[in-house]
Amino acid sequence: MTKCNHAGEVPEKILDILEKIGHIDSNQELPIPNTMKKAYCGVALDCTAKYLAGDPNTYAKYLEAVDRIWRGRIQDQEKSKASDLVCEQLRNRRLQVEAAATGDKEVIRCLTEMNTRGRAILSLKHYLLEAFGSMKSPFLEEACLKLGKYSK
Repeated sequence: MTKCNHAGEVPEKILDILEKIGHIDSNQELPIPNTMKKAYCGVALDCTAKYLAGDPNTYAKYLEAVDRIWRGRIQDQEKSKASDLVCEQLRNRRLQVEAAATGDKEVIRCLTEMNTRGRAILSLKHYLLEAFGSMKSPFLEEACLKLGKYSK
């Protein structure tokens, strides 16, 4: 389990997990749900924008996060075209993140006023509900249902 420093924190490790799930789904020729794409975008945005709020000394951390997340992992996915996680919403958010990195005060204000953490958590919740809802019952549960020894 991913360790969080603060209650409700959205750790960057979730991006790794979503990328791995996306890779597995793609290998199995399963479509990437829009809820997963939105969750990936929401997590990426929160893991970056959280450094804009509050202490002005964290702006350097914001720039590091932009390099690591948006110019690193997301740009690599766009170039390779190997990931279906890249969507129009993610591209649009990247434009905002880059504008804030150049010091665009209006975009910085917009990102700091946005509840990126809340949006990321809500988008993860929607994705997980959809993912769990689409899963088949485990083998033992199915066997018990057939034997009449288990009821949902």
